[in-house]
Formats: sequence, structure tokens, C-alpha cells
Amino acid sequence: MSATIIYPVAFQRSGVDHTSAVIQSASRATTDVLADMQRASQASARHLDGATREIALMRRQEDQLARHADDITQTSQNLGAQMQRLIEETRRMVSYLRADH
Repeated sequence: MSATIIYPVAFQRSGVDHTSAVIQSASRATTDVLADMQRASQASARHLDGATREIALMRRQEDQLARHADDITQTSQNLGAQMQRLIEETRRMVSYLRADH
């Protein structure tokens, strides 16, 4: 917001009145600018709070995904070990059946 100093024409005739009007007008403009700055600051703080919460949520989700990835890796390794045991057991059974017949 740009501040414009406005004062009545009547105040322009007297130096004291003119100065007083200018000061009052400048004071109102300054108050308006400060109020705008405060609103902008509050809006920025709200946006920052929201962004901070979103980052925290993303970090929690990232941690969950990392745990899921670890679980998947462990399950995959367990399945690989079970498959290896199944292959070994199948070979023993085939050897047993060949030797028996």
C-alpha cells in the first residue's frame, strides 16, 4: 500500500495548521502501513507454520516408507531362504525316490 498524504485545502493557508495536517495525515498513513505489515507478517507466520507441519508429516511418511522398505527387504530375504530350503528338500526327495526305485 502506498501512503498518500491528504489534507484539506483550508489547512494549506496557515503554516501551523498545514504542518499539523501533514503530521496527522502522515501518522494515519504510517499506521495503515504498519497494520498492513502486521497482517502480512501474520499471514507469513501462518504459511510458515503450515509448511513446517507439512515437512514434519513428510518426514514421518519418509520414515514409514523406509521401515516398509526394510520389511520388504527382510521378507524377500526370508522368502529366498525358504525357496533355497524347498529346493534342497526337493532334491533330497528326488534322490530318495531315484534310489528307492
